[in-house]
Amino acid sequence: MAERPPFELEARRLAPQDADQIAFFDSGDEWWCEEVTTHLRTYALPQQIAGYNETTLFSLPGDDRIIGFTTVSPDSLKLPQVQAAFPEFGAPPGIETIHVPVWIVVYFGVHRDNQRRTYGEEMHARLLAKMEESLGAPRFVYLQCWEENDGGVRFWTRLGYQEFNRTASLKPRGDDHATLLWLMHDRFRIAPHEAGP
Repeated sequence: MAERPPFELEARRLAPQDADQIAFFDSGDEWWCEEVTTHLRTYALPQQIAGYNETTLFSLPGDDRIIGFTTVSPDSLKLPQVQAAFPEFGAPPGIETIHVPVWIVVYFGVHRDNQRRTYGEEMHARLLAKMEESLGAPRFVYLQCWEENDGGVRFWTRLGYQEFNRTASLKPRGDDHATLLWLMHDRFRIAPHEAGP
């Protein structure tokens, strides 16, 4: 595999002093974009302070304006759920629990003015690199994406995520139901677009 080029974006852990920049973050007009924007503006910092998850902000060097962010948290899934995406996976010898440690991407957003510029791909690569450097990081990472979000579904599929479940869930505004796709990535495998001829 070719050596990864240097990252363009700078990453930093969300902090109280980011409040001014958070207020200007906007991921778009669609209802699923509003959910992402609301999380960063309203919930990300208090949830991080409480220890529920961690948010990383991405900006260009010398510019504090937020290009995008990721919010991740440790989680677990039952073995059959993992096998629904990757049937070849099995618990290693000596493991008796049916639960598999994973990370969940709680939210992932790019500012509307910076979408379709490959920043999302870089942010995802940074997420996987962070997992690689973390003590005891799990093999799998998963997320939920609204089925109506065609661009999001295409993005995650291109990065190698596999659907393993779908559920009907209430939309963030609470006015209707929509389908959530549960998608999983195996970071020990090469994504389809990275594979050679």
